[in-house]
Amino acid sequence: MKEIVAYDNRLNELRFPEFKEQEMNIFCNLLYHLKDKETQIIKFTVSEVSNFFGSAYDSKLLAFMLKTMADRMRQRGFEYITHNDDRTSYNYITMFPTFKINTIKNPKAIDHLDAEILESLEVRINPDFSYLINKLNSNFTQFELAEFMSLSGKYAKRLYMLLKQFRSTGLLKLDFDEFRRRLDIPTKYRISEIDKEILKSAVKELSEEKNLFNMPRTAFKNLKYEKIKGRGRGRGGIVVGIEFTFDKETKETNNKSKENKSEIQTTEHIEPNLDLYVSKLISTEFGNARILNVEKHNNKLKVTYSLTKSNEIKSELFNSIAELEREIEHAKEKNKNINLENFSNLMTKIKF
Repeated sequence: MKEIVAYDNRLNELRFPEFKEQEMNIFCNLLYHLKDKETQIIKFTVSEVSNFFGSAYDSKLLAFMLKTMADRMRQRGFEYITHNDDRTSYNYITMFPTFKINTIKNPKAIDHLDAEILESLEVRINPDFSYLINKLNSNFTQFELAEFMSLSGKYAKRLYMLLKQFRSTGLLKLDFDEFRRRLDIPTKYRISEIDKEILKSAVKELSEEKNLFNMPRTAFKNLKYEKIKGRGRGRGGIVVGIEFTFDKETKETNNKSKENKSEIQTTEHIEPNLDLYVSKLISTEFGNARILNVEKHNNKLKVTYSLTKSNEIKSELFNSIAELEREIEHAKEKNKNINLENFSNLMTKIKF
């Protein structure tokens, strides 16, 4: 049975608390699992939490990632804005007043990431906002959880949610400042940087054909965007809005013909699962580190890691999967040599 995420359209008006790609996956999984549970506290096992990521995760890394997400929600809640005549109210809400991360000590701890391992997660939705998933009328957004999780990039995922609201019309038009707010685009980004770093890659991700359930699937066919300009300085004026167009959904686009299966090329390119590299050791110019996250960044891979000696978190760009794997192998080889050296030193001290 397909897992369908459904929520009131007003949720699309919120600005999320700086969620990363995997935190977006957790959030949408919670929307799905908390539906029709009113305000009950729902407890998730380690295995269930791991499924939120779409692949197997080490329980020690799960605890670290959940605590990071909790910190983001604590530091800046979900924001929504209300207008009344000449007054504007900026509201910051706690979506999950109960977000309890239960851990146990790891007897095999090597560094700070290994100190604790996840035992369970307990979550409850805010009673003031449970209507967003529990009392849906005709104005709601829905999509397949599996399709959402197959997407790469936090901006692509957030844009996907906004576009799905208009799946039956194929048109989304927003004030540009409001668009920036909903996608939580840093204010320092210039229009050209938003084009290059966010829009082009997100639109490409959302309009590319993917293999889902052994069937070809495209989230939004013929997806395009156009910046709306007003009067002002610069070539063509100031950007005041943005418009997205795509093929609206019909029963035909939702239900692929079985005949399409035979048209899939056996040489079809399958995107690698970047999550498989999380928690692996990697060799860097600063020493060995443990990978926290790997995501696409334009035509490169952005790898975020924690240095094993200082616990400092850094990011680095890699040109390809092959380059990343070389550094992972380098770290393995380095550790192997260190272990052999330690063993050799130990043997010289033993008296027979």
